[in-house]
Amino acid sequence: MASVSLQGIEKSYTRFTAVRSLDLDIRDGEFVVLLGPSGCGKTTTLNMIAGLDTPTGGQIRLDDRRVDQVPPHRRNVAMVFQSIALYPHMTVRENIGFPLRMQKMPAAEVRTRVDRAAALLRVESMLDRKPYQLSGGQRQRVAIGRAVVRNPDLFLFDEPLSSLDAKLRTDMRVELKRLHRSLNATFIYVTHDQVEAMTLADRIAVMSGGNLLQFADPDTIYRRPASMEVADFIGNPGMNFLRGTLQARDGAPALHTAGGIYELPPALAAAARALPAGSQAAIGIRPEAMAPAPLSGDGLLLQGQVWAVEPVGPDQFIDVVTAGEDGPRLRARLPPERRYEVGAPIALALPAAHLYLFDAAGLRVHGGQEPRT
Repeated sequence: MASVSLQGIEKSYTRFTAVRSLDLDIRDGEFVVLLGPSGCGKTTTLNMIAGLDTPTGGQIRLDDRRVDQVPPHRRNVAMVFQSIALYPHMTVRENIGFPLRMQKMPAAEVRTRVDRAAALLRVESMLDRKPYQLSGGQRQRVAIGRAVVRNPDLFLFDEPLSSLDAKLRTDMRVELKRLHRSLNATFIYVTHDQVEAMTLADRIAVMSGGNLLQFADPDTIYRRPASMEVADFIGNPGMNFLRGTLQARDGAPALHTAGGIYELPPALAAAARALPAGSQAAIGIRPEAMAPAPLSGDGLLLQGQVWAVEPVGPDQFIDVVTAGEDGPRLRARLPPERRYEVGAPIALALPAAHLYLFDAAGLRVHGGQEPRT
């Protein structure tokens, strides 16, 4: 087990910078997910921690030891890659034990460690099989077992479930959570899948363009996103935004948008008064917080037209345009009982308790419920 400290880590290439002045402190035994779109720098960060890439600035520390110039084999770090790279001519037992045999470990110790890892990952009945005789999920367990037998201080995972189908990904998420609890080890996990991040992580580091946008527990990131970029990336679907200009209307702040003028509820109005008059701003709301009109209590009433309807079993996603076909488009997640027709008018309630206000830089200045305790 190990704590990990990234202090001003940077990685620059000739034409671009992949990671910019990244600071992260990961606690011993924590499960941290690096989350973001392709090209955000998350895999580059993982490779630098593993020693597969060298930072151009900053320091990496495992516990109190600086390791950014230490070769990979001296870091006692195990990495599970996106590709399930098992040796096809070896049995499961031989695949799991391979790194120990490369260390010239005695055969008896290799067998003991392989048996222990196989039991932990529930592949003990498959030890004599070859990889082609295993399912995708079983092969991934074997790949993880190859990391477990080394007893590393730190486990690194680079999108290990992306090649599995949806059902197997769900099953393997459960297995990874169970494995983390059993080993009480430090896990750093890279993914672009926010469902994986929300279900697996103790804390999530949301990245974009090589920058760290927010580092917090999943509930905080969902309920109190630091910015529009985080709010848009987290959620299924992401947060809706009404973008416009803040201007006074009858002495009170209002947001003037392409789809109409929205007088801000008291709490948002108080926050808006701290922003410059005439500045750009945005109101945000989660799709699941929207409801069919009428509005009960404070909030906004959204008038628009149904653009698309997507039934998804217990819910339906309704795309709504507020200013013609080229106007702003929002998505509501509504119960399936009521049917909506494409092209029909629609009125939706936006409760004040679920509204967010973002400034011209896209930073949250108001809104968000306190995380659950």
